[in-house]
Amino acid sequence: MKCYIKQQKLIPASKIDDYVNECWDKKYDEMFSHCKQDIIAQVLSVCLNTLANRFGFGKKRLLDFLSDVEGTFTIMDGQGIFGKRFTTVDLIKQINQDYGINLDKDNMFKKEENKNDL
Repeated sequence: MKCYIKQQKLIPASKIDDYVNECWDKKYDEMFSHCKQDIIAQVLSVCLNTLANRFGFGKKRLLDFLSDVEGTFTIMDGQGIFGKRFTTVDLIKQINQDYGINLDKDNMFKKEENKNDL
């Protein structure tokens, strides 16, 4: 008959901290990803609803719109256009410049620029 005795080991606090931080980071990333997907779905549902109800978009045009939106995000996540990367902040500024539509009502992105200038 064999008897297994579990050895008690002292684990340094630094290893415990590392483990907790690793678990926290993993959970944070999961939660952030879920939130991001939820927000994207909510915003797109409002856009699609408006395009359908106000402008008469049908299924084909709505799917084309979604495809173009996904394409824009793919370009932003990749190499950009001709190797020049851009972000949603760049798009917000471009829409304001081209059409006079201010999506940055709280001037959040101007504040970010000032921080980067320091």
